[in-house]
Amino acid sequence: MSHATQVFWILAINTLLAVILLVVSFFLSERHRKSLALDAVLVLFCPVIAPLFLLCSIIVGYLTREQQVDTADISFDKTREKNHLPPNLQMERNFTSVEDAMSFSDIPELRHLMIDILKIDRRSNLSSVALALDSDDTEVSHYAASALQDALSEFRSTTQKMQTVLLHTPEDVELNLQLLDYLFEGLSFQFMTDVEQRTYIYIADDVAQNLYDHNIWYMLAQHYLRMVCLLLSIRDYDRARQWCERAKVCRPEELDTYKAYFHFYYDTGQHEQFLQLLEKFMQAGVKADQETLNLIRLFRPLKFAAKE
Repeated sequence: MSHATQVFWILAINTLLAVILLVVSFFLSERHRKSLALDAVLVLFCPVIAPLFLLCSIIVGYLTREQQVDTADISFDKTREKNHLPPNLQMERNFTSVEDAMSFSDIPELRHLMIDILKIDRRSNLSSVALALDSDDTEVSHYAASALQDALSEFRSTTQKMQTVLLHTPEDVELNLQLLDYLFEGLSFQFMTDVEQRTYIYIADDVAQNLYDHNIWYMLAQHYLRMVCLLLSIRDYDRARQWCERAKVCRPEELDTYKAYFHFYYDTGQHEQFLQLLEKFMQAGVKADQETLNLIRLFRPLKFAAKE
C-alpha cells in the first residue's frame, strides 16, 4: 500500500469519526451537545492527534472519575425540611429502603438500590439520592453527588429556558403553570445551597406574581399555600402574609387557604390567632386532611385550656 493510499484511508477514517461524533451530539442534552460537537470539529481539523487526545482524556477521566464530581453547589444539609409535594408511595419506599440499608451498613444492598433508583427515574427519587450523600461508602456517595449535580444542572437550564419564553409571552397560562409547578417540585427537594434556594424561591414568587397578574383565577389554593411555605422558609414574613391575604380573597373557605394561615400564624408566633383560626376551621365544615386533623388533636385542648 502506497504512502498516499495510507494517508487517504487515515483521513477517510478520521472524517468518518468526526461525522459520527457530530451525529451523536444531536441526541444529547444541550450541555453535552456543544462539547461533543466541538470534539468533532477538532477531530476533523486535527487528524490522528485529536482522536488520540480524546481517547487519552476518556481513559484519564474514567480512572479519576471519583475526583471529578463538583459538589460545591450541592447542599449537604442533613436537616432538610419536609417537602410540600403530595406523597409519592414509590419515593417513600425508595427512601425507606436506602435509609434501612444505611442503618445496617449493608453496602452491597445500598449500591444495588442506588443503581436501581438511578435507572428508574433519578429526578423523582432525589430524596432517596440525597440521603445517600451521607453514606460511608465512597462509591455510593459518588453516585449520589453525580446524580444531584446532573439534576441541579437540568433544573437550572430548564428554569432559564421556560423563564425566557414566559418573558415574551407572560399571558401564556399553560406555560406559567408548568414553570410554577416545576419550580415547586425542584425547590421541595432542597438540594441547592441556601443562597441559591433563596434565589429560586424569589423566582417562583415572580412566576406566581405573573400568574396572579394575568390569569388570577388559574391560581389554586395550593399555589398560595406553597408560596406561603416557601417564603416562610426564608423568613420573608411580609411577602408570606401578602399571599395569605390574596388566598383569603380569591380562594376563601378552601382547605389550603386555611393551611396557609396555619403555617403563617405558627411560624410567626401568633398563637392566639392560630387557635382562633383552628376554632373557625372546625365550625366552617371544610373537609380536613390528615395534617389538619393532627392539628386539631394537638392544639384543640390548648384552646379549651385558654378559655378556662
